[in-house]
Amino acid sequence: MSQNSSNRNPLSASLLASLTATDNQFIPSPAAPGLVNIDTVKDDVGQKTGVIGNEGLTDDLTPTLGGFVDGGAGIVISIYANTE
Repeated sequence: MSQNSSNRNPLSASLLASLTATDNQFIPSPAAPGLVNIDTVKDDVGQKTGVIGNEGLTDDLTPTLGGFVDGGAGIVISIYANTE
């Protein structure tokens, strides 16, 4: 993905949370979103395989994604196909 797409956050605010201590009780509150950067997509299936360029297409139903998340360890990203 290009750097220009960094303005779009694929995670909705309802999926992000942090804990804030108030009077010895933990109350969930929204967290500041981190930058999710998927910088490589690799197609391993079909006629054409290899790294997919920006705005490219793939016939691989489970391409390999590579990248990073700003915000440190412990952050989990889930990607769903067809709501599964």
